Amino acid sequence: MHKDMVTTRLTGPFKIILVASRDYLDARGIPKSVTDLYQHNCIGFRSIFSGGIFDWELFDGKEPVKVKTSGYRFGDGYNGGAQFGFGGVGIAYALEPLARRYPREGRLKWLLPQTTIEHEGLFLYYPRRASLARKRIAIVDPRSGEIHDQAATIHRPRQTSHHRRLGARGAQLQPS
Repeated sequence: MHKDMVTTRLTGPFKIILVASRDYLDARGIPKSVTDLYQHNCIGFRSIFSGGIFDWELFDGKEPVKVKTSGYRFGDGYNGGAQFGFGGVGIAYALEPLARRYPREGRLKWLLPQTTIEHEGLFLYYPRRASLARKRIAIVDPRSGEIHDQAATIHRPRQTSHHRRLGARGAQLQPS
């Protein structure tokens, strides 16, 4: 990370959990270990940046392992798979803060909680200099620590004399 970058925490630490519907588990059985996952439809998901399929990161005992998903359905993010889980399609790998209510409500069952890895959270990185015409938005993948950045055009409303008076204290950016 460059010295002139500012780091802003977007979330606290979180887990990514395995969930499935009771209908799916009644039909296919409940996995008892990481190895059992290879006998199930594990719902994969694609990276929004690269389009690649993510491997699930879990603990098998005390060892971290990567599980290549063999499912025939793909979500479009960490929580997209939970939607397939509702339909009884397979086992989903979902963000615990977004999916925690479903096991509590009885809609999904949390599987293999001992295999869950905790991630540091999500962070936003941006340059200290706010006067750049084009901003760079960097997003860190919480699983790999890989940094993805995208150029973002900042759309500024037409400046009025009120905005110019506000200067750096105001909510509007000054033209570069």
